[in-house]
Amino acid sequence: MSETHSEQRKLGKVVESSANKKARREVSKKYGKFTEDCIPDGVFPIGDDVFVFASIYYDSVSVHIRRFKKYGKTYYPTPEGITLDPQWIEYIMRKKKVPESLEELPVDFSLLNGTFK
Repeated sequence: MSETHSEQRKLGKVVESSANKKARREVSKKYGKFTEDCIPDGVFPIGDDVFVFASIYYDSVSVHIRRFKKYGKTYYPTPEGITLDPQWIEYIMRKKKVPESLEELPVDFSLLNGTFK
């Protein structure tokens, strides 16, 4: 038998309020915009209104680094950003000097989910 909301609180279980659930659902339907009060799970701020998040599209994982514009309490995605394969991030983390052009990359390395090879 399922515990009621008040029973879960009495047992010390973390319970998200229905208002928070509703806000998170509404935010996720708004084409990437979100509020400072309700940053979606898996979206991480790294400073200067830049956020990092991952997505999956047809079994292909991508990591997005994107600048958002803040109006009031709401963040809106801008065209400023990049989408990378996770292997690209691993490559950067191993390097002391980050490549500044495509010519400096290994020949068989894909930059944007197989777009450049």
